[in-house]
Amino acid sequence: MDTGLVWLLVAVAVIALISFFAVRAHKAKVRDLATLSPERLALHEQCVAADKALREEERKHQSEVARAQRELRAAQKVPTLATLQTHSVTPLEVNMKGHRHPMSANVAAQVDSTGDVTGFLASRSTVTRMATGAVLFGGAGAIAGGVAKKQSIKTLDTRELFVMVVGDGWAEVVKVPAQQGESARQFAASVNSAAVDFPRFSADHTAKVQAAESLLAQVQGDTALLEEAKRAREVLGPDPLQELRAARKSSDVGQGEIGA
Repeated sequence: MDTGLVWLLVAVAVIALISFFAVRAHKAKVRDLATLSPERLALHEQCVAADKALREEERKHQSEVARAQRELRAAQKVPTLATLQTHSVTPLEVNMKGHRHPMSANVAAQVDSTGDVTGFLASRSTVTRMATGAVLFGGAGAIAGGVAKKQSIKTLDTRELFVMVVGDGWAEVVKVPAQQGESARQFAASVNSAAVDFPRFSADHTAKVQAAESLLAQVQGDTALLEEAKRAREVLGPDPLQELRAARKSSDVGQGEIGA
């Protein structure tokens, strides 16, 4: 049998089973409601309405709290300005070699280099030159061809870069490959720029976080409508329908124990 058809039959069976129990529960509820007096039936309807109003107020309050929490997380978020290997810098901290240092207006970074790129002539005998000399001039030609070595310019790169960052009571130095010189200079520039901008960013960031924290506390404490809905439900007391079902269940349990 096709797998898709099997899943379709299973889904139909599940839906049919759910529908059966839903109809059965509805019929049982109708029978139970018919046994209530008009006064207790009216009280049941009031309890249902009060329960619905309470759930709605709980939903609204939880939604407002969740929104305020999202705003707080957004206010706390700090962007990464630059990265270099495993090191990073944000407007509020410098993370180097696994150490997190606070940013301040006194933080400074620079890139230093040692070594140089040296050029030199390299020569080597080639098979082609030696063979050509041998053909033209014999053995002596081969020797002459070998002496006439091919020359080329080679370079020796001994450069080393060091990124140094100094702050209030701390300093970090990391070695960077010469090929990453541009990234190293960009990282240092980002550190220096963040240090210059630190007083402004820090003040703005602190103000935004405090405002978001204040809003969250206000929303969490604003439970007047929720408490009012709770009191309105408590005044009504137990739901007559729930009492009826609880009494029936207790009676069924008692009869079962007697029969046992």
